Amino acid sequence: MSLRFEYDPESRVLRVTGNTFPLKEILKEYGGRWNPETKAWEFTNLDPERARELQDELSALAAEHDAKKESPPREERPPREEKPTADTPIMGIAKYDKGDYELNGLYVVGRESNGKPAVVQTKDFSKIKLVSRGFDFFFWAPVKQVKIETLFQELKRLGDLEPEHFKDQAENS
Repeated sequence: MSLRFEYDPESRVLRVTGNTFPLKEILKEYGGRWNPETKAWEFTNLDPERARELQDELSALAAEHDAKKESPPREERPPREEKPTADTPIMGIAKYDKGDYELNGLYVVGRESNGKPAVVQTKDFSKIKLVSRGFDFFFWAPVKQVKIETLFQELKRLGDLEPEHFKDQAENS
């Protein structure tokens, strides 16, 4: 929080400006009055020594306020999912309508569920897991924007569907 202080020794007024709103109640408690004309909190009848003391006290309170409102350190993000591999199970082929563009021919990630193939979705069924067109990453797309064009009867391996892309991976294993 940035507070600015201006002391006028002639009128014996300390003016406090800046982001004062979060400290409004404290400024009132210390005897400050809001002056809409100067857009400042004013403390009157202060000798220079008391003005310096008050400035130090208010600066400390502002720093304390800032320390309290700082968010706790961000937790580390979970590691990004592994990249799709030749063994990634695929359930079908879909079109993703992003609104301003469409992505055709995306692979829908599948899994076994109770011995049957199933599409991988979020628990609330609002998103579906797809493989990027370059096979670089997985991403989640809103179900309402995905049209499954082909649904396989059984899970297929991404490497079987895209043998050229995963040729090097197959040779290295």
